[in-house]
Amino acid sequence: MKAGTTSVSETFNATLGTGLLNADALKLTSAAATPLLTAFNATSYIPLVGLFEIGSLQVDVLSPAVTAVPEPSTYALMGLGLVGIGFAARRRRAA
Repeated sequence: MKAGTTSVSETFNATLGTGLLNADALKLTSAAATPLLTAFNATSYIPLVGLFEIGSLQVDVLSPAVTAVPEPSTYALMGLGLVGIGFAARRRRAA
């Protein structure tokens, strides 16, 4: 890191506005923004919190692995079909 620079890490919450997704429809909020500026004695910059430079941005979309589980009705229909096949085979032998 360069001398005289400060690194701060913070988790931001993003919410979308209504309507189409535009660049100005994404609202980033952070509970630490105002206390951080107060800690650095920069309270006069609080109205400018939205003006910041993003050096890097990482977006992770988590998709947990989901195992397919058949519905109970699927088992019921399969069982009914097997019973029907067994009944048809029994009738053929009897005839």
